Amino acid sequence: MLRLTMLALIAALATPLPLIPLGAWAADVPALEDGKRKINLSGRQRMLSQRMAKAACFAAIGVQPTEHLAQTQAAHDLFDTTLHGLRHGDADQGMNVETTPRILNEMTAVEELWTSYGAAVANAATNADAAQAALTRIAEMNLPVLRQMNKTVGEFERHYGGTG
Repeated sequence: MLRLTMLALIAALATPLPLIPLGAWAADVPALEDGKRKINLSGRQRMLSQRMAKAACFAAIGVQPTEHLAQTQAAHDLFDTTLHGLRHGDADQGMNVETTPRILNEMTAVEELWTSYGAAVANAATNADAAQAALTRIAEMNLPVLRQMNKTVGEFERHYGGTG
C-alpha cells in the first residue's frame, strides 16, 4: 500500500504543470474598478470585431496590405486576450474572475462565435491574398459577433452599471 502511495505521489510530482503567463492570473481589483473596466473593455470588443473585418477586407483588395494585415492580427490578438480576461480575470488588464451567471452565459455565446470568426480572421491575417473562404466566413460572422458582443456589454452594464 505504501508503495502504491509513493508511486502515485511521484507520478503527481513528475507531471509538468502548464506554464501560465503572469498576466493570466486573476486580479484582486475592487468591485467598482473591476466593473468599470469590464464595461469599458467589453465595449471595446465590439469595435475590435469590426476593425478585424475592415482590415482583413482592405488587405485582401490590396489597400496597404502590410499595414492592414498587421492591424488584423493586432485586433485579433487583443480581442482574444480580452475575451479570456473578461471571463477568467487578468491582472495585467485589471479584471477579476467573472462569476455572474447571466454575464457568463453571454460570454459563452461570444466564445462559441469567436471559435469560427477568430479562426477566419487569423487565416486572413496571415496574408493579403487570404482564401476567399476566410473572407466569406468573416463577412458571415461579423454581424453575429457584433450583436452578441453588444448583448454581453448590456449584461455587464446591467450588472456593474450601478457601481458608478
